[in-house]
Amino acid sequence: MQISSVWTSTIGHRFSDKVREWTDSHGSPPAWNPEEAPRGSIEYYQELLKHDLHRHRGRSLAAGELYAFARGNKTYEYLGNLHYAWVDLGSPSQTFLVALDTGSDLFWVPCNCEQCAPTSDSSYGNITFRNYNLSASTTSETISCSSNQCFTDSSTTCSSKTADCTYKIDYGSGNSSSSSSGIIVQDDLYLTKEGTTSKIVYIPILFGCGEVQTGDLLNGAAPNGLMGLGSSNISVPSMIAYNAAITNSFSMCFGKDGYGRLNFGDEGSKDQYNTSLNSNP
Repeated sequence: MQISSVWTSTIGHRFSDKVREWTDSHGSPPAWNPEEAPRGSIEYYQELLKHDLHRHRGRSLAAGELYAFARGNKTYEYLGNLHYAWVDLGSPSQTFLVALDTGSDLFWVPCNCEQCAPTSDSSYGNITFRNYNLSASTTSETISCSSNQCFTDSSTTCSSKTADCTYKIDYGSGNSSSSSSGIIVQDDLYLTKEGTTSKIVYIPILFGCGEVQTGDLLNGAAPNGLMGLGSSNISVPSMIAYNAAITNSFSMCFGKDGYGRLNFGDEGSKDQYNTSLNSNP
């Protein structure tokens, strides 16, 4: 007796509702979708082109390699006994010294400031900070509530589909509580392959344009922004791994001399000890 079988599969377009449902159910980062412009319009194709330029910039990353921020993997113990790293955003690039936090997920920098920490202060030493200028970057995009990139998260809110996707994130508790709030934007993050200085790549990421900061964020803690390194799909390591197709892992080491390192795509060695991130809210 001869038994025959038929194998079938369904191919879904990346902008379809089916594919969006699948990515959402598997915990993938929010996928971009050109739904804000009428299909077939000039604006629709302009958005497609802008998105593809973002996407193809990151295709030169390779699995198994270590990557760092464009200015290197070094971290610094600085204000408030936190560790910081230099990051570059936008086109042309704008540079920020951001605090690193494994206890939160969202990345934000001061932007469109209504209430932000001063850009210069005696406690900063000889460093003068800058605020992110959304309109000065040719690759920046604001995220609206109608976009599926306005991720479903406890920190994001929407007043209407035509409004900007907004966020508010709280840190600490009691007398030491602080918060950052603003709108969600997308722009390029600059990375380099470990061991090289000339190979710069660009990854589109979502982050907060921090318009209002409160509490300790106005008094020396993370005056130039804060990068959440948590395990959710909106954290920078997750977005780097998703957009660049590298290992969804990172390593961070702090030295006793106040310096450390941060690398993305690091799988570690087989004989090393590991400490899991605590995902309990």
